[in-house]
Order: sequence, then C-alpha cells, then structure tokens
Amino acid sequence: MDVIYDIRFTASTDQVDKAKDMIKKLAFPFSPHLFENPSLQKYYANLEAMALNKDDVEEITDYTS
Repeated sequence: MDVIYDIRFTASTDQVDKAKDMIKKLAFPFSPHLFENPSLQKYYANLEAMALNKDDVEEITDYTS
C-alpha cells in the first residue's frame, strides 16, 4: 500500500512543536492512588448508613468515569 503525502495536509515544524507543547500540558502522571475506588466508597457509605441507623445512603460520585 503506497502512502501519498499531500502538501496541503502537512504540518509545519512550528505546528508540530506547538502540538507537542499542548499535549505535554494535557498529560499528567497517572497513579491509581489518585482515584478513589467507587466500589469501596459505595461499601463504606452503606456501612456508615447501617452503623448510624440511616434509611438513606449518601450518593457516591464516581470520578473514574
């Protein structure tokens, strides 16, 4: 399969450098410890409701999705 390059769609060196800078700013070091486990948070919320004789359980926000 031959690849045909079209000059109309070729990025300049400056554009490539700017795109790389933008991607570096968007990226962050991933660590699973930065996110709460939604299953465990739901479990703890249910446990807390049972311990405090609450009828309703606090809503848990899933930050992983």
